[in-house]
Amino acid sequence: MQTAVEAIRRAADAKGLALESDLPALPVYIEADPKRLAQILDNLLSNALNYTERGRITVRVQRDRTQALITIRDTGIGMDSDQSKSVRRHSSN
Repeated sequence: MQTAVEAIRRAADAKGLALESDLPALPVYIEADPKRLAQILDNLLSNALNYTERGRITVRVQRDRTQALITIRDTGIGMDSDQSKSVRRHSSN
């Protein structure tokens, strides 16, 4: 996650966006395809960067017993409820 955040830091700075990360002091290990995970994180952070004109992007990683919870928030335009439903429908297929 640190690598993904640092990859967009320069672009966020250029747009005047605050890029904040809240990462645990100790590493969080997960069982995942590292290339696929990097692609997912890159897509999420790139979208946050592209659709946020001002404000901030916040990245948080938390441990939750046997899972890692990754949260990416931004102050961008967001999606309306129809778009959100479409994304959920496609991601569950």
